[in-house]
Order: sequence, then C-alpha cells, then structure tokens
Amino acid sequence: MREQIIAYLKEQREKDANFSQSKLELKLGIRKTYLSQYLNNPDFKYAAGVEEKFAIFLKEVAEKAQVKSKIQGLNNLDFIETSDVKRIFSRLLLASMQGDRISVILGASGTGKTRIAKEYCKSHLEAIFIEATPDMNAKDILKKLCEELNLGEFKSNHSGILKVSNELKKCGKYIIVDEAEHLKWRVLETLRRIMDFSKQPLILVGTHWLADSLSSGRLGSKREQELAQLRNRCLGRYELKGLQKEEYIEICKVSGIPTNCAWKLWELGCGNFRQSEGVLRLTLARVSLSGKESATLEDLESTKAMMYL
Repeated sequence: MREQIIAYLKEQREKDANFSQSKLELKLGIRKTYLSQYLNNPDFKYAAGVEEKFAIFLKEVAEKAQVKSKIQGLNNLDFIETSDVKRIFSRLLLASMQGDRISVILGASGTGKTRIAKEYCKSHLEAIFIEATPDMNAKDILKKLCEELNLGEFKSNHSGILKVSNELKKCGKYIIVDEAEHLKWRVLETLRRIMDFSKQPLILVGTHWLADSLSSGRLGSKREQELAQLRNRCLGRYELKGLQKEEYIEICKVSGIPTNCAWKLWELGCGNFRQSEGVLRLTLARVSLSGKESATLEDLESTKAMMYL
C-alpha cells in the first residue's frame, strides 16, 4: 500500500506541482501528519486506518473513471459565435476606444456574459479582466489590479489608485469588471477615479440590477446625488438578447446530436446559454450511460422531467 500511495503522489505532482501530502490527507479525511508518519514509520500506530481510507479512495477514483469514460457531455458547451457574441465583441471594441468613460454590458443570469468577456480578453491583451464578488472592497480590487500589472504592494488605497492609474495610462490598458452588480459604491468610486486619472475606459459587465441601481440611485445606502459622478460618465449601455432559435441548429451540430432536436432544445433552454448547456449535458450523460450513440427528441423530453426548469 505504501508503494501505491507514493506512486499516486508522484502521479498527481506531475499533473500539479503544488499537490502535497497534506492535500491527500484532506481527501482521505485523516489527521495532518498521519500520512507522513505512515510513509516514514513501518510501525505507525494508525497504519491500518490510513490504508483502509486510501483503499476506499482508490475505489471511488476507479468508479468515477469508469463512469466518466462512458459519458459524453461533461465538458462545457463549445464556444459558438452567436449573434450576441458578434454584437458584444464589437461593442467591447468600441467601448475600449472611449477614453475616460464607463460602458455597461448587460444580460440576464446565464446569457453568457462572462464567457463572452473572457473570450474577448483572450484576443485583446490590453484588457484586464476582473471577476467581482459580493464581499469585494476597494482594497481587494486594488490588490487584484496591482497583481495583474505586476506593481507590488501599495501603502494606502489612495497610493494604490495612483499607482494603478499611472501604469494603465503608460501601457494603454483598460479594465473589464464582470459580475459588477456585486460592487459596492466605494469600489465603483475607486474604479471611477482610476478611470479619471488614467484616461482609460472602464467596462462593467453585469445583470440589469447594476443598471437599475445606477439609474435609480438605489446602490446600497447611497443617495441620488452620490451616484451622479458615476452616472454622468456612463456612455454606452449594450444588452445581450440571448440565444436565437436558429442558433440552436449550430449548437446541435457541435454537440453531436441530430439537428431535428434543435426546436426542442430551444423550448427547454429558453434562449438561456447556461440553461441550454445544462439540458445538453444531462441528456448526453444519460444517453452515454444507456449505450445509445445519439440523443433523440424523446431523450430531451425525458430530461425535462429531471431538471429544475
């Protein structure tokens, strides 16, 4: 068993240099140092417990590998140049040339905003992509920007703003913030000042909650006049429309299912990228496990009964 554990650790380190004994201990649910003691001490008191846990772990890994080898559809849906993608790419490019102005990209949850923004950034190296979280504060976003720009530490938020602004101005880069509806007023103001000082655009990507908050003066406890500085700099508002009915034909093609399933998939996916992807993944997984070569209309219909739609 020791040889098996050593071999497993070696295999995982070849895939991930940061994989350690402590990570394996977490997977096995044993105490810290138990694995080290087991490997280095032939008379370790709890050797049987470690071996039992590792044997169970190996069995689980083998079971998952066996099932996974039969299943299609576990990966994300291939990136497709939909009408939304083409339109938002052109809007992002236009927004990147607007100087010290804010552009807002809007879409309902699951319409593919994040994926479109990430794909855009792959071919536009001047864009810095930031994913916001509900708990992110001004210092957090300054740290993230300093990491992206290799600027090191900053003494205060003010010095961080100046540091980031100067670097953006020097290298001609700009910021795209995804999930921007999560940002509090203070964070948005920090981004606005960076934009003002650098003369580089700011692009906010989010749901309609973001636009409603900015336009109605309901961003947390901040009043109408305190949001005026942000609103006055908003230049463009562009919205995702979602997947069009005819685009489901292309989705069927790249997913390896008959195109006569397109309208049923459209009915179940409702034009929402994430929901459509979920329907496909579950359907393809079920079809693979049953041994069938391709999904049918009946397979999609039975998937409907299994999903929370």
